[in-house]
Amino acid sequence: LNMSVYKVVSFPAAGVELQQLERELPSLLQSLPPEGALVRVHAAGVCHTDLHLYNGFYRIGKGQDQVVRFAERPGFSYPIVPGHEIAGSVYALGERAEAESGLKLGDRVTVYPWIGCEQCCICKAGDPH
Repeated sequence: LNMSVYKVVSFPAAGVELQQLERELPSLLQSLPPEGALVRVHAAGVCHTDLHLYNGFYRIGKGQDQVVRFAERPGFSYPIVPGHEIAGSVYALGERAEAESGLKLGDRVTVYPWIGCEQCCICKAGDPH
């Protein structure tokens, strides 16, 4: 499959319905890190986190009396693409990705989204997201 554009849905802001956008694939491929992989998504699950993203906040605490607003979290900004429970196939690989991971083009994969970048203040504080 050869694509020049890809489709994505995103929340442009809290409380704003999903919008479908088309983006240029070549710019995405140029930003692929040497050890990275680009996955063509075949399915993405929607969970309660995605509903929180739509609302812009979630409640925590025993009586759920504390409100955490996404816009106040370091590194977070809209627009955001929901759906972090992903299954698909490997579409492209960075120059070192096959040697470092064993992945090959066309491999069927699931994506584990909770591997932190280890660079941002949240990861450095021991709370990778």
